[in-house]
Amino acid sequence: AQHLRLPGGTRGASQSMTAPPLTSDMWPRPYDDVGAIDVDVDVDMDDPKVRRQVEHKRRMMEQAGRQQRQPRQQREWPGGAPGQHEVKKWVVLSLGKCPAKVAYDPWTQGDDFRISFREGTFNERALTLRELREAAGGDWQEMPACDWHCVTGWSCLGVRFRGIPWATVLRLLLPPPPPAPAPGSHGAETGRAETATETETETNAPTESIADGGWTCLFQRSADGYTAGVHRDDTEGAFLAVTDGDGVMLSEAHGGPRLVFPACFGWKSAKYLRCVELLPDHRLGFWEKLGCHSRGRWAWDERWAPGTSAKVWTVLAWITSQ
Repeated sequence: AQHLRLPGGTRGASQSMTAPPLTSDMWPRPYDDVGAIDVDVDVDMDDPKVRRQVEHKRRMMEQAGRQQRQPRQQREWPGGAPGQHEVKKWVVLSLGKCPAKVAYDPWTQGDDFRISFREGTFNERALTLRELREAAGGDWQEMPACDWHCVTGWSCLGVRFRGIPWATVLRLLLPPPPPAPAPGSHGAETGRAETATETETETNAPTESIADGGWTCLFQRSADGYTAGVHRDDTEGAFLAVTDGDGVMLSEAHGGPRLVFPACFGWKSAKYLRCVELLPDHRLGFWEKLGCHSRGRWAWDERWAPGTSAKVWTVLAWITSQ
């Protein structure tokens, strides 16, 4: 990672600067087309809470940069993640604003809460927590302890979750096989049965398998407008975390049920998850558009996209100084 000196947050730096160019596609838009799901919120960059959170993240990045300047051979990195320092509690970080309960409320909806999965334009399926829990075996499975690494420099080791493996979710999305012909069927009756079966299968089954499609990017859309793209290769060992280790649904502060990617920094795990899209090409999410690395693998120290770090944090410094 590059070591940054940020306007507005470093001694001797100029407090006066010209606003950098911002394009309309830099900020996430609300996702309001997930079946019957209605989401009418967005990430408001003018919200003082959002600005405080961005400024807080910028200050944490400065602190992480100072720590990284220590000789690496003299430090023992938590969980083997270079450039990190250990904290004892899973830290709450967000853009400062929770979605309205009418748009996202798994704590009240419980088993009826739905997450949509989409591949292509027409192939979409919404799964309830009830369906997902049944696929997990009737109860949420205990996931392997997870070391949570934040790009701003802290790591919380051994975080416990219960939920369902991503691989199991993919199998659940496979269309059911067509029913076998009835024993003893033959002749015209068999032909009619096969024709009826084919018609029923064509009507009920997706046009193509969500799980088996040639997707490259797992793209997450949240109820607060946040987005994050994860490369397919980085989904190994991923899971949907629904509760903490004690079986209590993840709190509002921690974003409710969310996908966890053990190979990636924490920003790849979208809070307030409403829709997962499986895309043929990689798509940049909220922080990736601002210059965070497209892969975000902590073992490779993939924090910032090459050549964009200074520009990213200059933009954030300008936003939070207004």
